[in-house]
Amino acid sequence: MSKVIKVKNPILIDRFFGYIQDTLSGRLEWLDVAYPKAERVQKKNGQTGKRYYQPVVYLEGNDYDSLLPDDRRGNYSFFILDDPQDYTQHTGMPGEVSGSCSLVFWFDYEKVFREKDLHSKDEVKLQVLEALRTARIIGGKLKVLRFWDQADNIFKGFGLDEVENQYLTHPFGGFRIECKYIIEEDCLIV
Repeated sequence: MSKVIKVKNPILIDRFFGYIQDTLSGRLEWLDVAYPKAERVQKKNGQTGKRYYQPVVYLEGNDYDSLLPDDRRGNYSFFILDDPQDYTQHTGMPGEVSGSCSLVFWFDYEKVFREKDLHSKDEVKLQVLEALRTARIIGGKLKVLRFWDQADNIFKGFGLDEVENQYLTHPFGGFRIECKYIIEEDCLIV
């Protein structure tokens, strides 16, 4: 079972993502860390002065962890929440929050597959889809729309210039799953 880093006292989208993180952690033996949603933080390259965005996750205090590819965190996943979120509510009824999000996976093929000659990204996708299909999501729905495979698309909106090229090629790989979600407000407020 992988390590799951969750938002403390989650509600709405954070609780929704937490259900999915629990499922991924329990079903994907190769997943080392299941992160919550990433924040987009602007950084500056000390040598060139060029500004770029980096996906980070809040840990605690003033600590953030970069989610750009490297070899220190192992196989991991995280969410990217797209703007805007829509809210629908009818008088006297609980509302719904809906929108788009992405689920990013980054991994080392040699740690996913025990057989050295098996390096199928489609096999990894299938394992993730099977896990998502079994997810027990209370008060919400997730619909998978499409996959993105190229590093520039997986980390779209973030700067890959700071990532060493070795982490963007074999034996490393990844993909981004673009999704739609609907969360029922009354089921998620305690």
